[in-house]
Amino acid sequence: MDENMTILTLFVLDAHLPGGVMLVATVACTLLLSIVAHGLSAGPLAAASRRKT
Repeated sequence: MDENMTILTLFVLDAHLPGGVMLVATVACTLLLSIVAHGLSAGPLAAASRRKT
């Protein structure tokens, strides 16, 4: 996470919002899954792109 995301996470947790912990966990899981999905799809998509050119 970058600095801004860390600060926003701390603000959410410090505000004691209802469901704040769930919100932070959901965002973190979404971010992690997005990174994994992009990592898994980058190789095959790059290879397909090279074959077309």
